[in-house]
Amino acid sequence: MIVNPSLVAGREFHREKRARKRHLVGNKQRKALFLLVLLVIATSVLSVLSGPARIGISSGVLQLYMVHAPVGEVKSLTRSTTVVENYGTFVMVKMSEDDANKLLSMHIPVEKVDYMEYVEVANYPFKVGEKQNIPSYLKVDSSHYYLIKFKGPIKKTWKNAIERLGFEFKGYIPYNTFLVRGDKYSAEIIKDLPYVEYVGIYQPAYRIEPFLLKANGMHEIKIVLFKEKSPVMVAREIMEMGGTVIQWERGLYNNYVVAKVPHSLIYTISKIDGVLWIEKNYKFSIYNDIAHGILQGASASASVHPLWDHGLWGWNQIVGESDTGIDYDHTMFRDTRGGTFHTPKKDHPQDYSLDNLPPPDLTHRKIVHYWTYV
Repeated sequence: MIVNPSLVAGREFHREKRARKRHLVGNKQRKALFLLVLLVIATSVLSVLSGPARIGISSGVLQLYMVHAPVGEVKSLTRSTTVVENYGTFVMVKMSEDDANKLLSMHIPVEKVDYMEYVEVANYPFKVGEKQNIPSYLKVDSSHYYLIKFKGPIKKTWKNAIERLGFEFKGYIPYNTFLVRGDKYSAEIIKDLPYVEYVGIYQPAYRIEPFLLKANGMHEIKIVLFKEKSPVMVAREIMEMGGTVIQWERGLYNNYVVAKVPHSLIYTISKIDGVLWIEKNYKFSIYNDIAHGILQGASASASVHPLWDHGLWGWNQIVGESDTGIDYDHTMFRDTRGGTFHTPKKDHPQDYSLDNLPPPDLTHRKIVHYWTYV
């Protein structure tokens, strides 16, 4: 059989050409597959980095937020919002983190305030709804002093309603919680009020300085009492327990007893109804003779007073301050000209409007006006 070399060469050429074509097609497929894999990986990484909100999937976990926008706008722009309370200029809501981020992206001020779900009492702070692990020797079953936690910053209408039920507001505890005095029957009633989250006894566990819970031995302690609690009666109880009373005092806002007692008696004293706080009786040293040097010239020398040297004495200057109160019976603020104690003029917001503010009393030596709020 005679084989034509040119025919064989032609066949070999076409076979090789087809093989090269298949090879090229295979490379293109592999490249396309490789690019597809890269695209999938990149998409997965971006989805993880961007979070669920960027792909339109809500995490579903609702948290407490304060949003500075009208309630209608907040509800219309979010999907998971539950309104806790509307305050007009801002609203307390529970919503997902995705919705919070959405509002932030629209330049609406949003603040996560889940810390407000806690009651920050001493020693045993707790979140409403969670179990408190207070030992039995630091608990009582009845008291005239309660903690009332509101579902948001207190409103005047809420406060008035609680007072109408016979409760007296005694102090504030973070967050949105008030220490009040009342009876157990009224306490049961207010538990059902829609704006009240928690009502519970102000337990002895909350009344002791943390240091004293752990320190054994004898201690000189200061017992702070509510104003209506007689320091004489408490002093007598402590002596009957075997403690040594050093002194007792009636103060402007609270009464006090200083005593020396063993550690075991501290728990017993904390259970006395009317005890607000027990702490170590710290000895304070007054260095008022160098205070002006420290404030004016960062010096402990009594001869350093650059402000006074320039004739700046603070005379006829009125300074405004917003705080939890001032001890106007303190020697720095007390006005006893003529031998009579002059109480600063007090006003309450319910007695005036912003268009009709009361004038200050410029006759007082130090405090020309004292506005009271909550």
